[in-house]
Amino acid sequence: MKILDHLTIQEKVLVDYIINNQEDILKKNINELAKLSYTSSATISRLCKKLGFNEYKNLNINMQLNILIYLN
Repeated sequence: MKILDHLTIQEKVLVDYIINNQEDILKKNINELAKLSYTSSATISRLCKKLGFNEYKNLNINMQLNILIYLN
């Protein structure tokens, strides 16, 4: 994925955390996720924008919808 080439080190750490802890994304707010992933809420916000989401809440909703689609 080309977008990963343009991420900062912290954003790559965050992506790795999200991939390996998807359930946390569904249950945690941006500040909780920042603490768990050893990043910051600003890093999460920047990553969301780079991925095409206006804010973390939109990323969270999108992940929930993808899980529902996958389960059905």
